[in-house]
Amino acid sequence: MEKTISSIEKKGKSVLAKVGTWSFIFGVLIALIVGIAIGAGALEQLTDEERAGDTEGYIATILVILGVIVGLVGALGLGTIHKDEMVGFLVAAIALVAVGIGATLFDKIPLIGNFLSGITGSMLIFFAPAAVLLAIRYLWDVGRN
Repeated sequence: MEKTISSIEKKGKSVLAKVGTWSFIFGVLIALIVGIAIGAGALEQLTDEERAGDTEGYIATILVILGVIVGLVGALGLGTIHKDEMVGFLVAAIALVAVGIGATLFDKIPLIGNFLSGITGSMLIFFAPAAVLLAIRYLWDVGRN
């Protein structure tokens, strides 16, 4: 009986790990594709309150949900981001968030500026929820020890 419970727990962890991995991959791919579409003028910036429509809102919602999944699974220690990689992920996420905040400045760069702006803005929306959840987990671990 205990063996069965243990195998069910392992399967559950394995499924969560796969969900986290696939959410990470899909989130990055969607953010890149959306960023390119923004750069090409097919979509508005996801963070542009005045011009963004329903489509951009749905895309942003999907990216946030994927980011939350990545963050939750990572905070549980089951996803692509393990405990020993958490600090590196948080530093990278801070860099992306900082660049994403200034993404509108890229618009002034000829030819590639709109693409850079779209990609960094989309990545910001995807990585911010994951970074917040992992930062909370990291601070919890530090405070507990």
